[in-house]
Amino acid sequence: MLVLIHAIVGSLIGSRFNSVPLIILLAVISHFVLDIIPHWDGFYDKFLFETHGHLKTNKKTVFLEIISSTIAVIFVVWFTIHFNFFSKPKIW
Repeated sequence: MLVLIHAIVGSLIGSRFNSVPLIILLAVISHFVLDIIPHWDGFYDKFLFETHGHLKTNKKTVFLEIISSTIAVIFVVWFTIHFNFFSKPKIW
């Protein structure tokens, strides 16, 4: 799964709660829930990775990861500004 999907969910959890133990618990649970959902793993030679542990990717995967990451960062910034999460008390 795209790493930023986990980052988006984690940042939303962290911005909504003020209890560090609760944030950690919800982040761990959300990680496993997100990993249960079938997802895209990129365009790479899965057989080579499973047999030898080497990951060989291509330009298409790198391009799609960059586009996806850019969209996710824009979404997180917009969501943070739109819902005024900067005004919430900090937990640390």
